[in-house]
Amino acid sequence: MSSTWDNKLTELKALVETEEIEGYGATQIRSCAEICRLWYEMVDQFGISRDVVPMAWNFFSRYAIANGQCVDKKILPTLINASLFLAIKVKVRSIAEEDVAEEGVRALAALSNENSVLDMEQGMIQALEWRVNPPSMHEFAERLVDLHPLARCDKVYRAYLRETACHQAEQAVFHSELMMNYRPSIIAAAAIMRAQDELNPRVLTENMRGKFLGLQSSLKMDHFIVNEAISALENFVPRIPDLEEFQNFAPAQATVGAEGSISPTGVGSNCESYS
Repeated sequence: MSSTWDNKLTELKALVETEEIEGYGATQIRSCAEICRLWYEMVDQFGISRDVVPMAWNFFSRYAIANGQCVDKKILPTLINASLFLAIKVKVRSIAEEDVAEEGVRALAALSNENSVLDMEQGMIQALEWRVNPPSMHEFAERLVDLHPLARCDKVYRAYLRETACHQAEQAVFHSELMMNYRPSIIAAAAIMRAQDELNPRVLTENMRGKFLGLQSSLKMDHFIVNEAISALENFVPRIPDLEEFQNFAPAQATVGAEGSISPTGVGSNCESYS
């Protein structure tokens, strides 16, 4: 178990070290929210992972920066489609999802001339210098949760931390002010910290909180910056579901735990000794 944890930590450290802050929100596009809303509607319609939207914005904003932050209105619809196409192609990995993604790409291509979309995609790849696999907030959130001391003990809390953090990540891309000031890994860590605050301290103990702060330190995350990002998230995403709301919404995932425990799987009594 320890070697698995060490391997995951090593992989996460590598992602943090290669993270690029300019990839998200570093360009001021007034229609940012409208573009992201369109992308979410399209991926939801075709059952494609929502994780592609932050990646599409990464491509879109980096392309805009490479062109002096000047995007001709005439090519904007094509650029919007090409950004999402490229993100889908890069992000979709499973065979089952690939067919759905291809259907979505064909449908989106119908919104504009397909050849112009493909030409734009090629131009984007060159402008991005073939760096088309940036780590997203979703990926950081999932990897951080994998290493969270509570999530490693209980699948209900793991699901809650992961889904609540990803929910905040999805909302974050609507706010360029947030994306301009904080790296995706910082936003992901802040989102998890916010989710932690919704949990009973008898389950998420001070010792566990300390271990998660230690994890952030090992990733060279500045705690002041993370706390600053938490405050920013609270402004832009003022409310997140608590555990009870999450469980009422999500399918039942746990059995009743030990008598007297407030944890669905009794994690409150045995998680402290987990290493």
